[in-house]
Amino acid sequence: SNEAHLMLRQEIRDAVADAEFSIYSVQHIEDVMEILTSLPRGDLNDEGVYSTDSFNYKIQQRVKELQKLQQQYKNAEQKKPQKKRNKSE
Repeated sequence: SNEAHLMLRQEIRDAVADAEFSIYSVQHIEDVMEILTSLPRGDLNDEGVYSTDSFNYKIQQRVKELQKLQQQYKNAEQKKPQKKRNKSE
């Protein structure tokens, strides 16, 4: 973190002092996500699943949904009859 070396214009420092603006020091993207979502990052259990109240759980669930949709699309494409090609192609 470069917090110790942060140089801000006076108007920014004043806005922070007046609670008009916030500056957060973070070490990892998950720190940012906690701030933006107001949800904890969550902990992985032994089965590789995050705690259900966390943003990582929501991400994990959404990825599973997208994987399922991808598989459904792939299966539907495989079931379509193959078009016959003309000899001229």
